[in-house]
Amino acid sequence: MANSAVQILAYVLCFGGLCGLLVSTCMTDWKSSEHGNGETTTSVDSEGLWMRCSSGSGTQITCTPFPSILNLPTKIKVCRGLMITSIILCCLAALLTIPGLKCTKCLDESEQLKSKTAITGGVLFILGGLCALGLISWFAYNVAAEFKSTTTGLIRYTFGDALYVGGAAALVSIIGGALMCISSKPGKHFRSHVEKPSQKSQNQATAYV
Repeated sequence: MANSAVQILAYVLCFGGLCGLLVSTCMTDWKSSEHGNGETTTSVDSEGLWMRCSSGSGTQITCTPFPSILNLPTKIKVCRGLMITSIILCCLAALLTIPGLKCTKCLDESEQLKSKTAITGGVLFILGGLCALGLISWFAYNVAAEFKSTTTGLIRYTFGDALYVGGAAALVSIIGGALMCISSKPGKHFRSHVEKPSQKSQNQATAYV
């Protein structure tokens, strides 16, 4: 029962991580920059993986999608590819893990197969989280390097909210996947179930003699 509760908690964490990765991928502020005179901010510029946005002193925000994928910078292509890969891995893990959960009746005829299915899903969640976390760390490093190398007077970008959302989601996916693997090992009742037939055959042999 305890392992089943941990499994459910792990799945909730993993699913929350998947949602966070989807949100961060769609967000338009992977890096942002504010420009202002004195204490009043006059404009905010931000860039995501799909478009560039800017807003003036008012509330109106103007977004311009990036050109076709053939004309995109290599960095944006890599970021898109790795984030989409991470999301696909987590989606596959979310589907694969469901029949392996102890609270479901799927694969009840073979607890080993049920356990392996849940563990495989947990591993996929970990891989998806590591893929996203590595990309986000690399992107953040580039933003920091650009900030230091940009001369005064030009736009200097800082970390956007999408990096924090994506980083937190990746960590949650990794933690949830690890808990899934730990809580999905076959329990003692499975081993005792395997041992019973051999014990029964030994008793029958003794009675026969």
